[in-house]
Amino acid sequence: MKPTPPAEHFIEHHGLQGCVFWKNKGDVIKFLKENGAQKLLLLQGMNEDSKIKIQHPTFADLKGLMVDTEALHLSMCELRVRKTQEEIRLMRHVSTISTKAHVAVMKQCLPGMMEYQLEALFKYYCMFYGGDRFLAYSAICACAEDNSATLHYHQNSDRLVDGGLCLLDMGCEYFGYVSDITNTFPVNGKFTDKQRGIYLAVKAANEAVQQAAKPGVTYLEMHILANRVLLEELVKLDIVRGNVDEMMEVNLAGYFQPHGLGHMIGYDVHDVGGYTKVTPSRPPKGYGLKNLRTARCLEPGMCITIEPGCYFVDALLDEALDNPDLYKFLNPEVLNSYRGFGGVRIEDCVLITETGVELLSKLPREPEQIELMMAEAAQLNGNFVTPSVMEEPKAL
Repeated sequence: MKPTPPAEHFIEHHGLQGCVFWKNKGDVIKFLKENGAQKLLLLQGMNEDSKIKIQHPTFADLKGLMVDTEALHLSMCELRVRKTQEEIRLMRHVSTISTKAHVAVMKQCLPGMMEYQLEALFKYYCMFYGGDRFLAYSAICACAEDNSATLHYHQNSDRLVDGGLCLLDMGCEYFGYVSDITNTFPVNGKFTDKQRGIYLAVKAANEAVQQAAKPGVTYLEMHILANRVLLEELVKLDIVRGNVDEMMEVNLAGYFQPHGLGHMIGYDVHDVGGYTKVTPSRPPKGYGLKNLRTARCLEPGMCITIEPGCYFVDALLDEALDNPDLYKFLNPEVLNSYRGFGGVRIEDCVLITETGVELLSKLPREPEQIELMMAEAAQLNGNFVTPSVMEEPKAL
């Protein structure tokens, strides 16, 4: 192992005024006092998203120094919320790698493959295009039966079925910065009428939010907009009936999208800064609303995800059908025909600019684009054989 560089190395390379190694804790206080420091900022706080707490370090002799255990955590969160130009370049790059990897996986998807094989392909292409060794988070490859109705499905252990949907939520990491993209497409490359209808409903919500997002708009307003557009589209499909304003009052959309619209992204997938002492508080109740990971007002330099979805979860459908305030808006016969459908999510990473958004993840999103691309790939890979799967040993 190479020796640790001297303190001067870190001062020169990181623009520091001074550097003291942690193993000599007493030297830290000595350095501060010799340089006239009056206040010691210690990092302590809690990530309101993960609920993980950071406990500040302790020192034996702090006499003569004011100690502040609050300012540093808040300042670091705010710095991560707004990206520098260097960080924006990294976010563009990692999103490009992830986009290429998603497209490559989609082109090689075939009925009969296993979900974990799609994850393996994504990992391969992320590294092939220059990404880090590890992904940004555990890949979600929900492709069999109704696995796509499970929001954080991680088993990736089922076989892809002809006629099913793939919901792939995967992201690359590059120099510590991450991407988070969800792509939904048909296993066999051809949307059924039902799949196309739900896909277009979610796509309409995604596009409406992208068009509305700009500085001054709050994340809560965007979430509500996505819910409204989703309900308007479900009316067209005759899944729900009635006045959309009245549906919004009872949060009917939350039974189809029981998660928040998105989150901050950068150095973490669900990055810090969603809820702090200087942000609006979390909405208190309602499926989806209470899960919103931030209610911030958008500002230039923020990187966020926009990820509306529509899922048919039996437990939520049953709850809605049993509630008179919700039942009056539902078409039970049509709604029940979607049981076992799974779900659709379309997730993009965007940068908030001075006037709107810059789309960082640029996958083909039109159904016709997806079908054409997969059809062309199938012709080129006519001799491609579905990778064999070893038989698993019987349980002991």
